[in-house]
Amino acid sequence: MKTQTPHPTFSGNFTLEDCFPVPDLEEWEDLAVSSLKGRSLEKLESLLPEGFRTRVLYAAGNSPAPDPGEPGASPYLRGSSTRAASWLSCPLIDAADPADAGNEVSFAVGRDAGALWLRLSDQWDWEQGGIILRAAEDFDILLEGVDLS
Repeated sequence: MKTQTPHPTFSGNFTLEDCFPVPDLEEWEDLAVSSLKGRSLEKLESLLPEGFRTRVLYAAGNSPAPDPGEPGASPYLRGSSTRAASWLSCPLIDAADPADAGNEVSFAVGRDAGALWLRLSDQWDWEQGGIILRAAEDFDILLEGVDLS
């Protein structure tokens, strides 16, 4: 009968850095270039439609972005508040009939939606959808029973 070898166990504290030392940027670039078989790292970069180029690796010290600072402090790149941002439920409402869309609105508001995305249209389109409002009364039907205060 074959005996099983017990799984190794660790005692004490260890971190991933202990098991996998972090290479410096130059070591990483050398390894990456050797795997490209003579091509340059720039071949892996992309020019985006917005006009800026993506890099192969973003690391401390080679990022084109400025230091974002602390949340809630100048230059406000990380938000104007130190509070964590909360999620906002914003369901899409696009049923063609104002009454059907109104039922969806009431349901969403009853489920604590923080916002509503009302897709309006002048004609029904199966791919795009859209609420068809032909008169001001249709808007009243759409929001019937919703507390707008």
